[in-house]
Amino acid sequence: QMSRVTGKERREQIIDAAIQLFAEAGFTGTTTRRLAEAAGISEAGLYLHFDTKEALYEAIIRRKATEFAGFSRRLRELMAGEPPRRVFGAFAEFMLETHTRDKAFLRLLLHSGLEQHALFQMFFRAQVRETADLLRSYVEEQQRAGAFRACEPRLVVRAFIGMLVHHLLHQEVFGVRELGVYTPEEAAPVFLSIFLDGVARPAAGEASNPAVPGAEQPVERPCA
Repeated sequence: QMSRVTGKERREQIIDAAIQLFAEAGFTGTTTRRLAEAAGISEAGLYLHFDTKEALYEAIIRRKATEFAGFSRRLRELMAGEPPRRVFGAFAEFMLETHTRDKAFLRLLLHSGLEQHALFQMFFRAQVRETADLLRSYVEEQQRAGAFRACEPRLVVRAFIGMLVHHLLHQEVFGVRELGVYTPEEAAPVFLSIFLDGVARPAAGEASNPAVPGAEQPVERPCA
């Protein structure tokens, strides 16, 4: 005897199907008819669980927000006493593993961002900006302690996240794999080393920006 699908299970099935469709066609390009067909139910059945497309989209954002909120708590704990390699390493691993495992959600965010959908702004404010602010405050602490060079903290964070996002877009979203395919375990340590080598204050006696023979040296440097 087959067990009946509970209302909660059906909602989760609808959300799973919706993520794939929104990732492919965006919010405006996805009809409720297609959503119902993908979930294996009628449109009337779809409306029993979600009154509107907006409600369904919001359910997707809430599911992902819960996952990101859990990581934010962990990040705060690490920042309380762990060194930069542990803090930024944990962030890199989370970003790369999460979006490599779930490529559809990153595509969905790109679509909703381009469409300027209000729910994208909700996710951005609740998760992306909060995490970036956490990392910025940690960079400022490291600068005050003399461990990081005096670069603009927001740009430091943007540079680090930018490496990760570019890698994900290049390999997982656009599928440009001719130049190599790398797992999160392979990519994260490389990006982490490049980042930390760039922002860490050199030890006494080391040159901050070593001169390249024959190259014109800048008069002013953006980071002290």
